[in-house]
Amino acid sequence: TEHNEVAPAQHELAPIFTTTNIAADHNQLTMEMMKKTALKHGLVCLLHEKPFDGVNGSGKHNNWS
Repeated sequence: TEHNEVAPAQHELAPIFTTTNIAADHNQLTMEMMKKTALKHGLVCLLHEKPFDGVNGSGKHNNWS
């Protein structure tokens, strides 16, 4: 699923459940693809916790429900 987050142009991705080792691989592939896709369009994909003062970053976090 995908929905808007707090910062401008920020989205949250919620991957499907899988085993830990596969999930780690999917996470790395997803981050790599986001960065490459951004560069392809002349943009930069920032995955830092707090890249700018006063703006929410895109660092990793877990939501348990």
